[in-house]
Amino acid sequence: MRYFPAVAIGLSAVAIGWPATAQTRPLCFEPGTAQLTAGAYATVREVGLEMQTGPGRWPHAVLGGGVADDAPAMDRERIDQILLELIRVGVGVGRVKIEPSAYKATDCLPLAVVRDGPPYLAISEFAAIFFPERLAEVAPDWRRRMRFIVADYQPGRTVYRVQGYADTAGSAAASMAISRRRADNVASELIRQGVRWDDIVVEAFGETRLARPTPDGTAEPLNRRVVVDVRSRPAASPR
Repeated sequence: MRYFPAVAIGLSAVAIGWPATAQTRPLCFEPGTAQLTAGAYATVREVGLEMQTGPGRWPHAVLGGGVADDAPAMDRERIDQILLELIRVGVGVGRVKIEPSAYKATDCLPLAVVRDGPPYLAISEFAAIFFPERLAEVAPDWRRRMRFIVADYQPGRTVYRVQGYADTAGSAAASMAISRRRADNVASELIRQGVRWDDIVVEAFGETRLARPTPDGTAEPLNRRVVVDVRSRPAASPR
């Protein structure tokens, strides 16, 4: 089972300093776009192979060009594209650290592999998608972030358990109904992003199992959520 932090929202960076001795390689984009060049795709594949087979203890990747939440959409999309490609070649997002870099002013970002270092979770994967009060639609920003949990999807082998919840602001019946709609909408978004329905389990819990316990009749943002639990389906036993 893959573990996601219980209340992690989106992505967060841990700044521990750019590695002075690590060899950096540029990952370049087609000018003015978030499309990686053919050479950048090849570099990502090389990095993935090195991190899985190379020497060293706790190898991790360091990506330059970290951006703030209010950065231009292009900057955020470029970081996202690199992270998605690293996930696709087997580098868990928890093994990537984002650092500020002067490369951000160009069409290239630097990527380095650090062979030895302490274990840490530099980038947090979200476990929950949150909703405004009385709403069940998945917001565009959350749809964008959901790409990270489907990037390494393997049909027939990956299972997404989608669990909907609500706060205690409404009646128990209303809370159950909206938690189900939220879970259904997240499941529909997973399907839109390429996940087969057979690999999704949808559950609704209404105002039970509150992330933050509250009295009845309380609107609480942390309780209006859908948790996506990603697991590997056990291999079938040989007959």
